[in-house]
Amino acid sequence: MKDKLRKSSVIALTIILVLALFTGCTQQRQGEEAAEEEKAQVEIADEKNDETETTEQKEKRIIIDQNNREVEIPHEINRVAMLALPLTSVYFLMTGNVDNIVGMHPGAKDAAAESMLRVLAPEVMDIESDFIKGRDLNIEELMKLDPCIVIFWGGFTEQQEMLEKIGIPAIAVKATECGSALNTLHVWLDLLGQIFDMEDRATEIIEYGEQVREMIAIRTQEISEEEITRGLILFRLSEKEIVSPGPYGQKWLEETGAVDVTAGMEGIAIGMHGMNNLDMEQIYALNPEVIFLSNFCEASPEDILNNTIEGQDWSLIQAVKDGRVYRIPIGIYIWYPPSGDIPLMLKWMATKNYPEIFADISIEKEISEFFQRFYGYELSDEHIRNILEGTHVDF
Repeated sequence: MKDKLRKSSVIALTIILVLALFTGCTQQRQGEEAAEEEKAQVEIADEKNDETETTEQKEKRIIIDQNNREVEIPHEINRVAMLALPLTSVYFLMTGNVDNIVGMHPGAKDAAAESMLRVLAPEVMDIESDFIKGRDLNIEELMKLDPCIVIFWGGFTEQQEMLEKIGIPAIAVKATECGSALNTLHVWLDLLGQIFDMEDRATEIIEYGEQVREMIAIRTQEISEEEITRGLILFRLSEKEIVSPGPYGQKWLEETGAVDVTAGMEGIAIGMHGMNNLDMEQIYALNPEVIFLSNFCEASPEDILNNTIEGQDWSLIQAVKDGRVYRIPIGIYIWYPPSGDIPLMLKWMATKNYPEIFADISIEKEISEFFQRFYGYELSDEHIRNILEGTHVDF
């Protein structure tokens, strides 16, 4: 009997110990689970806070524009109004498309119609442009486009004031003070790289441009003062006027190893150009060895070479005697202003200034390789010919 009681007691005690152990383990496990759950909740809350902070950071970014203004822009930008004329070509160079441009200046659209941009991105011709004429901005029509940002010409303060009033993020761009189109392009690329989170792409193109500038500088650095080519760029030329671009044209010639015969002349301030109104007597005195016509000239190189411009006799000019009169090409945009093709413009002008020094450079090949590398487009021989002729036709 005692053994049975003892056995029963042992069993009961064992059961109690097992229950106690089980209960203790359960309570411990429940406590651990609770702690783990609490920790998980804290981590989730932290993640949510981090996500909130990240979202806020993404939603609010600060860009310093070329008017030295702090502009708050959204992280995601899929609707852009492009008021600065040459910038559409630079945007295409950066992104490879015009998909997010909802508005552009009609002048830029006209230029696109006569350039390779219409070939590479035909949809550019469907972009809205009726909201602006010249410098006159119809703010109500612009707002209907619902742009995330507007990029405008920094010198147009009236546009800046209008855009600031309605609260649309407006980023100012303009030409650099030094007058170098390549420098301007690089500043624009850097700015667009920040805006659209494409810094690596911007760096690649900028580095290529600097390589071109350095190559030209190295090849022309030993040219003596007597051998320096004396050049003239004409911004406008017709029976009524002869206009050179002043410092802006001077920089083009300077960066391609030549000297501008109008350097030091006092011109009239027009936009970023301190232009010079010239007459034939001044042209005779300047006697340039090479002449470049911008795409804004009514007259053509043939008009000068064949001496067919009424009231003007170009036959005595050295450039005409040597047949060195050229129209500036048109690629993704007109090459004379800042555009996506500036490195090509520098190479082309250098070959015209110094054919012997740059005899190894085939500008046709350079154009083909540039478009393949940076635009992903294989040009035909006809495309290249039309680019070099700068005649606005058959694109």
